[in-house]
Amino acid sequence: MQLFVQSLLSRRTLCVHFDDSFPQTVDVQATIAEREGVPGHWLQLLRHGRRLEPGERLRPGDWLRCVSTLPGGKGGFGSMLRAIGAQIEKTTNREACRDLSGRRLRDINHETRLKRWVARQAEAQRERRRPPEAPRHTLDDPEFQRQRDLLPDRVQEAVSHGLTVGSKRPKTGGGPPKKRRAPLWLGAPEMPSSEDSGEEEEEEKESGGEGESQEQGEGTGKRTDESDGPAGEAGGSDQPRKSPSPP
Repeated sequence: MQLFVQSLLSRRTLCVHFDDSFPQTVDVQATIAEREGVPGHWLQLLRHGRRLEPGERLRPGDWLRCVSTLPGGKGGFGSMLRAIGAQIEKTTNREACRDLSGRRLRDINHETRLKRWVARQAEAQRERRRPPEAPRHTLDDPEFQRQRDLLPDRVQEAVSHGLTVGSKRPKTGGGPPKKRRAPLWLGAPEMPSSEDSGEEEEEEKESGGEGESQEQGEGTGKRTDESDGPAGEAGGSDQPRKSPSPP
């Protein structure tokens, strides 16, 4: 059986012949190791990118690739990378990234926005320089125009009529005075108002003033009587007293 194997050292494609119709992977590894001069356990065979097991059977015309094994490291490195990747937050700032040419995406987006703005400004300038178009829709209704012309006259007539009617309307307000309704009695005792208390205070002041004036008049009368008494005695003393007659 014939197989095509890519060499490990020269990277050339080798055509390998086997007596067995379906050789195993171990047989191919031993043949390549003998030709290349390397240990067989250092070699691995790949078919369509998939690693072949040592006891796997091969088919005629297969294309194989011979690669060397790499020394292994500490286990669990992949799980550590996955744990760290879960802790890292996904970035949302794409502006700081670079494209394949090394330019910042921020600069590229800014340049794109600037080009759009310049294009809009040019379009706006052309729109401003363009002359205004004539109105396309026109209204040709004779009845509407006639009603529109008569509308100011009708408004003026309505206002004049309203003013004349308002001036002829009789004035109201000369009727009899309205009677004052008595307050509603709720069964509560009447409380003295401030007006009643003020009237009582004025009456007390007036009565007190009259009593004081009477007392002052009586006092002046007593004083005149007392003054007359001593004066009479004094007048009697001026007259000669009669001596008692002898017995």
